[in-house]
Amino acid sequence: MTQLPDGAAVVITTADMYRELVILTRTVDHLAAELNPRLRQVDDHETRLRGLERRLWAGLGVAGVLMPAASAFITTRLTGA
Repeated sequence: MTQLPDGAAVVITTADMYRELVILTRTVDHLAAELNPRLRQVDDHETRLRGLERRLWAGLGVAGVLMPAASAFITTRLTGA
């Protein structure tokens, strides 16, 4: 960027602003196009993690139901009652 002398005025025309806006829009579009596949990967990971969490909680629920029954069964076998 060029250094301006102290007290120098800068003139920015509407054409200059338009050119900069076009460049900015192209840059944002380019970045959005690059990020889109990566965002899909994040969504895929989220789906997979939610499936794992569902199976984990289902397994813990089954274990919570079966453990008291298994404990009672083992206790009756060991005590011979």
